[in-house]
Amino acid sequence: MSVAASLSNGSIRRNVMASLRAGYNLINNWDNATEIAQNAKHLRSALDEALQAVATGGLQRPFLIQPLWRTVGQSFELADNCFDVFVWSDVAVMRLPVDQSDDTATVSRPIREVARHVRALYEVLSQGDYNYESIYKGMALGSQTDKAFSLNGSKSIRYLAHPHLRQPRLPRNVLSDLITGGGELELRPERRFDAAVVTYMMQEGASS
Repeated sequence: MSVAASLSNGSIRRNVMASLRAGYNLINNWDNATEIAQNAKHLRSALDEALQAVATGGLQRPFLIQPLWRTVGQSFELADNCFDVFVWSDVAVMRLPVDQSDDTATVSRPIREVARHVRALYEVLSQGDYNYESIYKGMALGSQTDKAFSLNGSKSIRYLAHPHLRQPRLPRNVLSDLITGGGELELRPERRFDAAVVTYMMQEGASS
């Protein structure tokens, strides 16, 4: 919806629709896993070309803020400079399944999301609306429907590789301004970041 809202009636919109149409018109039954798998290459190419047109046209928008944090090695100690954020655009989020998909005989999570994006974006641009229930609940295609955009560290690093990841801009002492009123006591520190926060706030409390 964010990408669609960025497209006016100009040439970029027409180019995006032409790219999507090439993949969209190949599918007769969107909940048929065999049909989606057979046309996966064309669907991926259609979405790829459409997103490139939006990006090169300068129409992508900030969409998601991902917090970044660092500890000293694998310890629970926050690094001296440990906080930053990474901003994903709407186009960047939609590109994830394009990058992660490949030609397989079955419909993988990334391919399912590619198919959903092609269908949803083309229908909202051509018809002014799309059927959410049919697309995002009806197109399970024999696979799990959760964690559609999850990436492990070895895959996500290619998107986050930036000097600020190695040297974040904000020091750890900003944590005392971000978490106030004993908020750290509400955490359940079974995760490394929660444990690092609790450890730091307890040390700060002891030193004060």
